[in-house]
Amino acid sequence: MQRETSFYIDGNWVGPSAERELEVINPANETAFAVISLGSEADVDRAVFAARAAFQQWSAAPHAERLAKLEALGVIYKRRINEIAEAISAEMGAPMSLAINAQAAAGLGHIKAFIHTLKHSSLNIHFGKTQRASTSSMNRSGCAVS
Repeated sequence: MQRETSFYIDGNWVGPSAERELEVINPANETAFAVISLGSEADVDRAVFAARAAFQQWSAAPHAERLAKLEALGVIYKRRINEIAEAISAEMGAPMSLAINAQAAAGLGHIKAFIHTLKHSSLNIHFGKTQRASTSSMNRSGCAVS
């Protein structure tokens, strides 16, 4: 049985602040296939604090650096799409064809949309301390369009 009892926070795998585990059940065959940790309020606070700090760095990063990181993420995601689909299939009880062709593929589609938007939008709309991509290349739902 797979054990995933750490959280990835601030660039490191860390243990939970309190041990509370849960067996993950595949609904298709009603068998446990993994054990995970349940996060506490302290774990969430630690993750949110790290995410806010990371956002400060990300928002200050040059356009080319952001684009390169998103493109690298797309390459890694595509390389590991079968692993992602297997996890989705086990967690949801979905057939592998659905998990890979719809659900895992949707994640790759989102990454591609982010890349497209970053390549084809000017980042010049300011909202307080935040810059937001111009909506010139987005549809009404905020997704990038070709």
